Amino acid sequence: GEPGAHGPWLVEALGPGQVKATQVPLAPLRYARVELDVSGVGANGTLPPDAALESAVQAKLAEVAEGCEATGAAARVVLCRVVLTGRSPHHAELARVVGQGLEALQRTHAGRLVCVEKIVDDAAAALDLETLARGTSPPGLLAQRLLKLEAGGDAAAALIRDARARLRAVAAQPAFAELDAAPLDDDEPVRQALLRAGREALERLLAQKGSP
Repeated sequence: GEPGAHGPWLVEALGPGQVKATQVPLAPLRYARVELDVSGVGANGTLPPDAALESAVQAKLAEVAEGCEATGAAARVVLCRVVLTGRSPHHAELARVVGQGLEALQRTHAGRLVCVEKIVDDAAAALDLETLARGTSPPGLLAQRLLKLEAGGDAAAALIRDARARLRAVAAQPAFAELDAAPLDDDEPVRQALLRAGREALERLLAQKGSP
């Protein structure tokens, strides 16, 4: 599953102390990781969000196929892990259709088959945190904390310290003993994890309330 070209290396001795190494991408199978920004997917309203996402994934597969053609890669099959990024007002709808038929998408270009190996949803909802944070309801309180995490400073540091202590207590449980240690010593991985979890929780809270 390692992405990129695979194949033997041609090493040439050009003279004293001069060596040239060139990879020959002969492997018939290739894995690729590609990012797809969904911020504008479905924005023009010509297609519903699910159809717009399918069209965007197909366009990304075509882009990968053309890139392989341009570099002369010998791979006849390319498996793509498509990572959704960006912030979309339609994120809840896009998240529902991820994996529901999209992982069967494929594209053929110049005799090369380009398929979806997996779709990873790293996108988020386009939320107006400033407006939400004015409220005192659970979504408002959560929005306040997300704004603190985004801004950094002492308030963010306090939230990260509290989260680190809680996460370490969970990681220390016997059920997780065989897993690799979580990166809890550095602030940034913890901050990013809190932001992802917080935005997902806020999106679900708003969906329950019927909020936009």
